[in-house]
Amino acid sequence: MTSAEDRKKVDEIWKLVKHEHSAVLVSIRKDGSLDSIPMGCVQSDFDGRLWFLTFKDNPRLSEIGENDHVLVSYVRPSRYEFVSMSGCARIVDDRAKVRALWREGFSVWFPDGPESPNIALIEIDVKTAKSWSKPASFLTYAYHYLQAKLTGRSPSPEQIVQEVRVHF
Repeated sequence: MTSAEDRKKVDEIWKLVKHEHSAVLVSIRKDGSLDSIPMGCVQSDFDGRLWFLTFKDNPRLSEIGENDHVLVSYVRPSRYEFVSMSGCARIVDDRAKVRALWREGFSVWFPDGPESPNIALIEIDVKTAKSWSKPASFLTYAYHYLQAKLTGRSPSPEQIVQEVRVHF
């Protein structure tokens, strides 16, 4: 990512998810099938990497060790906002980073605090981020519905929703 336009896109995507408390992490199992798990979001800013705290015995860790390609998805259906970030994951053993990301609410899972020996960090180096937001209003949707019925042609997706895509 080098351009100011790309930075603006990244900021726009991050604005959609920075206050979300959970995401879905999709990893690839040893047999090649996809698997997903809800994960808590732990960072307050975005520099091209996503961070998740998890348990050292989480099965995702071995999956990531076998195949590091992952997808992280955020959804706010009530506002028709969707974000997808894909990239490469790795397991990081860094107590200073755990302390930097730590919030008291994590004590539910890790009562020993940020020094808990059972904490593992997942770092995802994002390669592609996409968002879909700003859906058409009811009137705009109704207009395109009638137009499609009368002409037999569907509207283009960008007439209904805004898609933002950035490659890192």
